Amino acid sequence: MEKTLSNIRRIYYITFLLFLPSFSYAISNPYRGGEVIISIKNNNPCFTINNSLEKKGGFNIVIYEDNLQNPEIPKIWSYESNYERDFKNENDCVVINNFSTSNLKLDTYYSVTLSDIKIAYENDFCITKKNEDYVVQDYDFKNDKCVDKELSFWKKLKSFFNKVFSFLF
Repeated sequence: MEKTLSNIRRIYYITFLLFLPSFSYAISNPYRGGEVIISIKNNNPCFTINNSLEKKGGFNIVIYEDNLQNPEIPKIWSYESNYERDFKNENDCVVINNFSTSNLKLDTYYSVTLSDIKIAYENDFCITKKNEDYVVQDYDFKNDKCVDKELSFWKKLKSFFNKVFSFLF
């Protein structure tokens, strides 16, 4: 009987560990739909979401400069399209061409929203220049400045389990 209880406990532990990455994602994500993933491609900002291949129909991307002293937040850049055109492959993203001549400024806090008719994805970011290359950064509200991105505990845990499970399967 005790051996059976021990096996049942092990099954519960294994089940819990299998579902932990999805629990941590649900807990750690501050945005309803998820985060807009911001990267740099050919020295220009590039925006995508994790499950863009599953999406159908139109979407828009809007970037706002979040000036904390000015409550009237101006729209800096917007783009409208559809998922089928812009996200044909898993690695596709929407690029702001000619970033250096756009309205976006370096070391400034911005908020980006990628939304369709059902759901919105968001993220906050800064762009700075390091060694002649642009780099995406987080914004530190406490010190009112842009800082290098640092993964949260939950994102580190999720990344660890994703690596383990991708190795196993």
